[in-house]
Amino acid sequence: MNQEFNEKTCKYEIQRS
Repeated sequence: MNQEFNEKTCKYEIQRS
């Protein structure tokens, strides 16, 4: 897994909340 992907996933999760 790449750090960039991790950051995007984190942002998506926060927005999805």
